[in-house]
Amino acid sequence: MTLTPEQIGPASGISPTRARQIWHQFNLTRQQPLRRWISALNALPDTLW
Repeated sequence: MTLTPEQIGPASGISPTRARQIWHQFNLTRQQPLRRWISALNALPDTLW
């Protein structure tokens, strides 16, 4: 997903400040390793890794 804070705000009707916070969280999340994503989604038990 390649949204900017300016695109997030109007699309969901939230304030510019909150849109920047959401955008920042997306960027932080995108930097996480795949193992952490799988674990967060609870897709596979840790023993299978």
